[in-house]
Amino acid sequence: MTVRGTSRRRFAPWIAAVLLSAVLPSLPSCESTGRGDGLVQVNDFMTMVERVHTDAELSAQKVHEASEQFSTILAFNFDEPPVAAYNRFGSAVDAETQQLKQFRSSIDAMKRAAEPVFKKWAADLETFDSFEMRTRSQNRLMETRKRYEAILAAAQPAEQAYSTFDKKMRDYATFLSHDFNEAAVAMLRADEGGVKEGAVALNGHFDACQLAAREYVQASAMPSAPVQPEPAAERAPAKKSGRSGG
Repeated sequence: MTVRGTSRRRFAPWIAAVLLSAVLPSLPSCESTGRGDGLVQVNDFMTMVERVHTDAELSAQKVHEASEQFSTILAFNFDEPPVAAYNRFGSAVDAETQQLKQFRSSIDAMKRAAEPVFKKWAADLETFDSFEMRTRSQNRLMETRKRYEAILAAAQPAEQAYSTFDKKMRDYATFLSHDFNEAAVAMLRADEGGVKEGAVALNGHFDACQLAAREYVQASAMPSAPVQPEPAAERAPAKKSGRSGG
């Protein structure tokens, strides 16, 4: 099985700059007071969206690795000590479990960051004197919220499916930790197809999540600061030859 849409997908440099421009990993606790504070909230929220994209990509990789290690265990034909083979499988399961926690945390952080952004935007609609400008901003708000809801519509099912996959893999690891032999492994071989299918289905969820996050950032990210060229290194004067005439 191949992991689609993971390492080959990369944001353009101007989108990656969203992460670099964030000073803190979460929103400030105080209310916005200045005009620019709203953009700080927007930028922090954009960073959370980017994290969801990144963690979806990493989750696909960890799920794939756990599935592959499970198949290796079921083959029961090792080029290393059996305990080492089991530990490799157990480590892959632990890694995908940790990544599930990170993916879940990123989704929750994105949701927390979104609330003040959309709340302030909706409140500021009432401050427009121009009906035309208020309508324009309201339409932009609706479009932006729709793109955000598309991320949630992809991320939440992905997290639920990932949780189901993780529970199954942890059960397999626990089962084999007490009973790792040909007879015990034979009982699990019928499950291999289901695990692979689950991993493929999960990869589709992660792809959808990355796509929704990428579309949000491409449509809503602020322009990145121009990269300042590094000053050219001053060349040291050429040394004179040590040879002297005569």
